[in-house]
Amino acid sequence: MRISVIPFLFLSLPSAFSTLTAWETAEQAARQARSLLKDPTVFGVGTLSTVYPDRHPDESLRGSIMSGPEYFAPCFPENGDLLFLGLTVSQNWRNVRQSDHHNATFSVGSNADPGVVDPRHSARTRVAFSSSPDHWDPHRPSWRKGMPSKGRVTLMGHFEELEEQAWQSAEKCFFSHHPDARHWGRPGPDSPHTPFWTRFVIDKVYWIGGFGDEHFIGWLSLERWVEAGNRIGIKAADGGSPNRHSATSTRIQQGEVGADVLFSENSWRESTSPNEAGSLLRFQRE
Repeated sequence: MRISVIPFLFLSLPSAFSTLTAWETAEQAARQARSLLKDPTVFGVGTLSTVYPDRHPDESLRGSIMSGPEYFAPCFPENGDLLFLGLTVSQNWRNVRQSDHHNATFSVGSNADPGVVDPRHSARTRVAFSSSPDHWDPHRPSWRKGMPSKGRVTLMGHFEELEEQAWQSAEKCFFSHHPDARHWGRPGPDSPHTPFWTRFVIDKVYWIGGFGDEHFIGWLSLERWVEAGNRIGIKAADGGSPNRHSATSTRIQQGEVGADVLFSENSWRESTSPNEAGSLLRFQRE
């Protein structure tokens, strides 16, 4: 009887270990997810996924998923919704418009380049190596510097096209993030495209912060999503640019904002051994 229990014990170890050692709360994860949307290293680009409608003329495509990269802009700081510039020539946007509920999924991931430092694990987060936020913690192994160790968010929602009277403010915000879009974002007699402005209303949020022994993985409530924007100080809809350092990012790098902007006090793992906590988390309070 004791032998039969052993397999179940080993099967339970990964989830038990993750539960015991993962050190982020849902509130912290929500703040990180909202910050990711303004991270200058992702350039305001994510992946839009839609579904071919059941009435599509090509029966072999009905119900199939179409995915592709799209520009986005965080122009609705009050609740974290996103602004998109749609083009009728795009199959993704055709799917959205032909969908009964205009629903879609949009995902944004941290820069996958291992050379781009995750600020949660930078040298600046350790007292002994506080000189630069642009270098990894020297104790962090190389296999924890790639995409799997970094944050990414999946947003499920639906699109609501903006009325023409709102287009001017939409242009102001979107073009401040993506100046190149001015070349195709305005209708004209010489333009091959028919653009339109649409708001992605977020209904559900799923966050993967990285490896489960360090970061939160799971669903985030809309209440936390909205509150997170207030906590990290996301403000004017038409200010800033993902193609430049955001105010929060710059202030963190300059040392004007402490790590508690994204990580609250109760996130720090309790341990009787400082070495144990340091080797696991590589994230120390200043």
